[in-house]
Amino acid sequence: MLDNSGITISDSLGIITSTNTQAFFGIVDTVNQDNPNNNAVASWQVDITNLTEIMFLIDMAAMGDFESSDWFEWRYSIDNSPYSRLFMVSAMKTSHRTIA
Repeated sequence: MLDNSGITISDSLGIITSTNTQAFFGIVDTVNQDNPNNNAVASWQVDITNLTEIMFLIDMAAMGDFESSDWFEWRYSIDNSPYSRLFMVSAMKTSHRTIA
């Protein structure tokens, strides 16, 4: 992401500016000295009581030096049932992408 607040002037390759007021989801590479196990988990709880149709819509973009072993998995659980995979994205070091 691009921080144009003047703190990181050298970042000219980001995709979201600091003046953005719209909701977005950002993902970063977690392999670094500040994260010894290289993992990260984010969880949300959404009340879907009385809903009959549920859609998941997201705009995502990523850039950076992701390792070929990097992946993102989106899972869901309704009413404490076992988790089901919604989709998984894995990094590839080519011009192709894999979305399963």
